[in-house]
Amino acid sequence: MKVLVTGADGFVGTHLVRALRARGDVVDACGGPETPRGLEITRREAVDARIRDARPDAVFHLAGVSSVARSHEQPSETVRVNVLGAAHLLEAIRLHARQARVLLVGSGEVYGALPTGSRASESDPVRPLSPYASSKVAAEILGTQMARAYGLKLILARPFNHLGPGQSPGFVVPSLARQLLEIAADRSPPVISVARPRFRARPGRHRWVPVASRAGGDGRGLQPLFRGRPEHRGRPP
Repeated sequence: MKVLVTGADGFVGTHLVRALRARGDVVDACGGPETPRGLEITRREAVDARIRDARPDAVFHLAGVSSVARSHEQPSETVRVNVLGAAHLLEAIRLHARQARVLLVGSGEVYGALPTGSRASESDPVRPLSPYASSKVAAEILGTQMARAYGLKLILARPFNHLGPGQSPGFVVPSLARQLLEIAADRSPPVISVARPRFRARPGRHRWVPVASRAGGDGRGLQPLFRGRPEHRGRPP
């Protein structure tokens, strides 16, 4: 199967490309514009040409601004990349690869603040609290419209927080892990910095448990997407 992945050089993209290739798929890995065979998702002509040449059977759209903090600092850029990029991609698929199954990755951030102890449901209303979450809602609406109007085979996903090897230290868990390692090695004072306030680490022994993807390195977790059968994996958040 021919699969095109945007954001292939990102945290999730690198794991996904590895899993797809392990199952024998031919992968067009589209990283950022500064990478070899990279793709500038906000350039319509570049996106159109890439889809026209690849004619993929499946598309995973992972490219975009993924930081909530950055979205508050750069709201216009967040909307440009996350919404305009999705629009360019979906339009190119409509023109050149309408048979392709498309995974448009959203975010659990679209639900906003949930009451303590509650769980989000796909039937819950969206209440975005950041430009990032708003851009994901907009991309979902656009994708839904194009699927209804043009028959695109679109799958929407709203993943919640996930972590693992290769995640940017700008995110909270890798940042905490890095700081704890620095403290354990006596390279930093016993102070852990977060957005605010600052918390002083208590002396003692700390144990960290590695977290790995449940999809499996052989790509078996991707099978429901290619079969077109909806399937829920794992426990609700």
